[in-house]
Amino acid sequence: MFENYKLPSIDLLDKPGESDSLVSFREVLVTLPKEKYEDRLTVVLGKSEIGNSVFFDLDKCSPLLISGTTGSGKSVCINTIICSLLMRNKPDSLKLLLIDTKRLELPFYNGIPHLITPVITNSGKASIELQKVVREMEKRYDLLSGKFKNIEAYNEYCKKNNEPLLPYLVVVIDDMTDLVKFDKLAIEDSLTRLAKYAKSIGIFLILSAQRPSSEFFDGELKVNILSRISFVTSSVIDSKNILNMLGAEKLRGKGDMLFLPVGENTPLRVQGAYVSEEEINKIVDFCLQKQKIQVKELDRIKTKDGRIGTVLSVWFDTSGLEIEFDDNSPETETIDLEDVEEVLPKK
Repeated sequence: MFENYKLPSIDLLDKPGESDSLVSFREVLVTLPKEKYEDRLTVVLGKSEIGNSVFFDLDKCSPLLISGTTGSGKSVCINTIICSLLMRNKPDSLKLLLIDTKRLELPFYNGIPHLITPVITNSGKASIELQKVVREMEKRYDLLSGKFKNIEAYNEYCKKNNEPLLPYLVVVIDDMTDLVKFDKLAIEDSLTRLAKYAKSIGIFLILSAQRPSSEFFDGELKVNILSRISFVTSSVIDSKNILNMLGAEKLRGKGDMLFLPVGENTPLRVQGAYVSEEEINKIVDFCLQKQKIQVKELDRIKTKDGRIGTVLSVWFDTSGLEIEFDDNSPETETIDLEDVEEVLPKK
């Protein structure tokens, strides 16, 4: 479906100025080690105190918590991670579920072909979609059970047998505090199950919170989120709650962070890479150009052979769309996106 899709070029990104004290997204991305070229889940983080570029593998560091005070760099960090993934993954190998109930940061990405649904800004819909992700996780476990150890083994089998690959799914929530308050039991249950079981079958979780208080970040959920990024915090208590240690309260702000990946006892101090709004727009515009027709659930569509129907599902179906046609067919049909001539205007 996306055989001819080209990945965004690094030329879309701004070159850092000589006097610029910021760590630019581009200057870190160009230093990606050759051995990481094929690792599509390796993402940019920033530079260490001695000036070395810092990357991390999302498949190893999921679930990931990103926390810190307002304006400390959380949202920039999330954008850097998303842009890293878009620069290195085609839509048939990576799907995104983006949740932003504050409607400030993530709606930039609306329309890109990697999204399984438009950026979610409603807490009620977010709860429903997270339950769908849990069902997708269970479906994948049924698919792999007794045959494959993880998604990589399954996709290797698919490559050898010329079958569609199972895409990675990255769930990003910015900011989870309001979301959990909306429906604490349901959302906490979904997040906990994903945090415990989703990584091995290719579903990864990135959570952002200004202040992960014990009200919602405790118990099983906290125990299963082992990778943490903390920007500057307002108190020693917050630093301890995020990292289980002191230190984040002394950071400078403006992208200064402590990164504690799973398996490490001592955090790494990093100056986060900065991706500008203009750069995000360039990457998004590039992705949009590669998908002329954008289809979502309940859209009315017309196919190239003249049939009209309703889109029932675009969920994880990398081969096409599930359509209920108006010709009284007893069953739904799956068609390729390339067979859609137009999305019909709403009445």
